[in-house]
Amino acid sequence: MREIKFRAWSKEYKGMYYTKRDNSDYCWMKREYAAFVFEIGFSGYESDQIEIMQFTGLHDKNDKEIYEGDIYQWFGFEAKNGKQIRVKRINIVKFEINDLYYLSNRINQVGVEIIGNIYENKELIEHLSEEK
Repeated sequence: MREIKFRAWSKEYKGMYYTKRDNSDYCWMKREYAAFVFEIGFSGYESDQIEIMQFTGLHDKNDKEIYEGDIYQWFGFEAKNGKQIRVKRINIVKFEINDLYYLSNRINQVGVEIIGNIYENKELIEHLSEEK
């Protein structure tokens, strides 16, 4: 069974906060938000002041936990002028079944590496790959 964990981005403090304990009992959205906000010390915050992201249950090639909103890279090949060339692909982790399936296949086939997230590394978003 996948471990249920969360992290939060504070828009005010421009910082990422991680839970300090197992959150397997936070299974409903209202409870997970309230419990997480209380745990990291943001009691009284409204939902528009923080962004909560869930752990996917996956790890990158360096064993780093992968959360929704992470930006990852992987290397593949494409044909150009009759030759196979190695290209770098960059994508954002979305907590959707098709994206998670795609990501887990990439981890198993070529390895992926987390290089940032959409809140702390906005400059990476312009390099996102067009196709999957």
